Amino acid sequence: LNGASNNMVKNAVLLGVSTSSANGIVFFGTTTSTGNNNNTINNCLITKGASFNYYGVYINGSANPNDNVGNTISGCDIVDFSNTAVYIAANARNTTISQNNIYSSTLPRTTSTTLQGVDMHSTSVGGTVIERNKIYNLHTTGTTPTIRAIYLYNGSSSLVNTVRNNFIALENDTTH
Repeated sequence: LNGASNNMVKNAVLLGVSTSSANGIVFFGTTTSTGNNNNTINNCLITKGASFNYYGVYINGSANPNDNVGNTISGCDIVDFSNTAVYIAANARNTTISQNNIYSSTLPRTTSTTLQGVDMHSTSVGGTVIERNKIYNLHTTGTTPTIRAIYLYNGSSSLVNTVRNNFIALENDTTH
């Protein structure tokens, strides 16, 4: 996690059970050296173990020049999380989230009051491409839930973020 770069995880099943909002099953975190750069997670199943994981993928880098740059999550099934499938918290540039299936599959459903496919949540995030994902069947038994496919809270004023050609099917029924 401290400067991990040019790594590929491919065709793997990645399970997690953390309920913490400070990590994910896949975690590109802060670093004291160069950022966690040019890593690829491809064609993987990212899902819960014995309990729902808070995030499927969590990206939260250190401030520039140690931010996380050029990471890709593609062709994955990101399933059964209790808050957000892909959360880009801060200090990330040129992240690609492409051709993933993001959904809820199991019973019982999570009881979370917020359930999101992708959340880009900081002005220190830029150059992100969110494309060709299928985000559907996000269900929770939480009381008056907020369900979002893609949430763009903020973004860098110097790097354009791109959201294009995503399939989104959300329902307001939380009972199935």
